Amino acid sequence: MNKVLILGGVGALALYTIISLMDSSRIRQQRELEREAAVERATAYRLQEFADVEAMIDSSNADNQWGTKLCDSKEVVINKILTIDVEEAWIQDNPIYFSGSIDDVRGNNDQFYEITASLGSYSLYWNRPLENLLPLCYFLDQTFRLKLKVSKEMLNPHLERITSVTSSGFKDVYASYGLAAKINSVSSEPYLNEDGNRVIAIVGEGSLINIRPLHISGEPYPRRMTSEFPLNNTATETQPTNTTTEIPPTRIIRGDF
Repeated sequence: MNKVLILGGVGALALYTIISLMDSSRIRQQRELEREAAVERATAYRLQEFADVEAMIDSSNADNQWGTKLCDSKEVVINKILTIDVEEAWIQDNPIYFSGSIDDVRGNNDQFYEITASLGSYSLYWNRPLENLLPLCYFLDQTFRLKLKVSKEMLNPHLERITSVTSSGFKDVYASYGLAAKINSVSSEPYLNEDGNRVIAIVGEGSLINIRPLHISGEPYPRRMTSEFPLNNTATETQPTNTTTEIPPTRIIRGDF
C-alpha cells in the first residue's frame, strides 16, 4: 500500500513538473514573440519617422549636413566651439534642420510666438544612412539653443504636447521635434543648466519654417535592434542571429549635442 502511495506521489510530482516546464516554456515563447513584435513595431515606426523627416527636410530645402562642418571628422569634439564656427554652419541661404526639445513658448504678438529649443544628438542622425544611427560626433561641455519666431497657426497644434509631463511628473523627454529654421544671427549667452551650474550656450535666432513631432508612437525606441529586425529590414548573411546593435534612445541631454 505504501509502495503504491509512494509511486503515485512520484508520478504526480513528475506530472506536475512536466506541466510546469511546459507552461514555463509556453510563457517564455509568448514573451519572446511579444518582444519581437514590439521591436518590429518600433523599427517600422522609426523607419517611417525617418522617411517623414527626410520628406520635411526636402520640402523645406533644409541643410542637414551642417554637422560635418563642426565635427571636423572627429567622433568626440573636445575643443571649445566658437560662435564664429557655428555662424559659418548655421547662417546660410537655406534653412537648417535641427531636432530637440521645445523648452519655452512666449507670446510675441497676436500672430506669433517665440520658442526656445535645446538641441540634441538626434540632430546629427540625418547625416548618416539609416543603418548607422549613431551621431556624427559628440560635443563635450557644449550647449546649443534656438530662439525662433513661429506663427501661432503653426505651433498651436503642438502646445499640448510641448507642455506634457510623464506619469512621474517630469517633462516628457521623448517630446522632441524636428525643426527646419532659418537662422539670422548666432550669439552666446550664459544660463543655468539642470544641475544649477552656469554654462555658456551658443544661441541661434531666426524663424521656424517647419516642425514635425518626433517619437509620437507612444513606445520608447528599442535599446537594441536584432538582426531579425535591422533598420534596413534586411539581415546580412555575415551577421549572426543573436547579434545586436546598440541604439541610444531618443532623449534630449543638455550639453550632449
